[in-house]
Amino acid sequence: MTSTVRDSELIEAVHDRTLVAWAAAKLEPNPGDEVAQAVQATCSSIRGHVRDELSRLDALIASAGLKAHLAPAGDGSDQIHAIDAKVDSYDTARRVADVAQTLGYRRWGVAYVGGAEQSFKRMSRVLTLALPGDVTRVFSVRWPSTSKLNRVPSALRPNAADWDFVSLPSFLWPLYFLLRPIRLVLERLGVRSSAPEGQLGPFLSTPTSLIDALFAFADIGPSDHVVDIGCGDGRLVVEAARRRGCVGTGIEADSELVAEANRRIAEAGLDSRVTIIEGDGETSIDRGDVSAATVVLLFLPADVTSRLVPELIGRFGPDVRIVAHEQHRIDTSVLPQRREVLLGDDSVTVAHLWTGTA
Repeated sequence: MTSTVRDSELIEAVHDRTLVAWAAAKLEPNPGDEVAQAVQATCSSIRGHVRDELSRLDALIASAGLKAHLAPAGDGSDQIHAIDAKVDSYDTARRVADVAQTLGYRRWGVAYVGGAEQSFKRMSRVLTLALPGDVTRVFSVRWPSTSKLNRVPSALRPNAADWDFVSLPSFLWPLYFLLRPIRLVLERLGVRSSAPEGQLGPFLSTPTSLIDALFAFADIGPSDHVVDIGCGDGRLVVEAARRRGCVGTGIEADSELVAEANRRIAEAGLDSRVTIIEGDGETSIDRGDVSAATVVLLFLPADVTSRLVPELIGRFGPDVRIVAHEQHRIDTSVLPQRREVLLGDDSVTVAHLWTGTA
């Protein structure tokens, strides 16, 4: 069962990862509060799913002869499907990540090699993977850093943007410290984009239990053309066409996910109503590939959504609905017209609605 709740305190509890405390505070004076009961049930379900997945990962990692300490991820673990693993070194982290990939987990970002890997090894402390499905499960493998380079202020330390900037051989990895200011200057001058083409973030699947509520929130109907930017395996546009009778277009840069989306479309028999464009979402907007959209869906990292929403608002007329959902706060220069909590059997999110300008 899925419910939709418009409650500012509940929205803030989702953002703050304090849903369990919010429900307990509501139920203390009023044990019959149906929304708080639903929140409590959802959090209990998530906790059970996380426990089961943790046991599955733990057993497989142990069978590979690796040592890792697994636990639900940090604060708010009752409302997110996320697990942390602590290991003794980067090399062990890589091996644990390889084990997780045999279960279908996909690594977030690039698997660096050469100098980029050597720099990443010293500058980072976590490998993150995700398993899309009825819900997206996130698995973060962390290792202690013994490098004195981590004492360097974060503003001066190389990061993913620098490793993506240029590929260096292993022995030249220290040059990333010199390349970082060059990259930043080029971005400031507009010679290089701060968000390289195709990089809208990792694929996150919208939980199956929230799909109907999301479509109702977006008011999708048979006359709509739904565009999903960063559509991943195409599940949202396929389900929109199947459940709401609309036309759908997905935009995805990952060729493997594009192939998976096309298989999903063929299996559903929706070839005439759903199309997948292989390419970068922002570039496709510039080319006008989404000009026929009446609904634009976004389930991307909050910082990416925050960057895209003002651009989308400026490109579409007032009848186009721009809909995003995310547990994290989406900070944009334009406030959404509406926000609601979507609460499913095993998931929770906050849906946001903007409309284009005339």
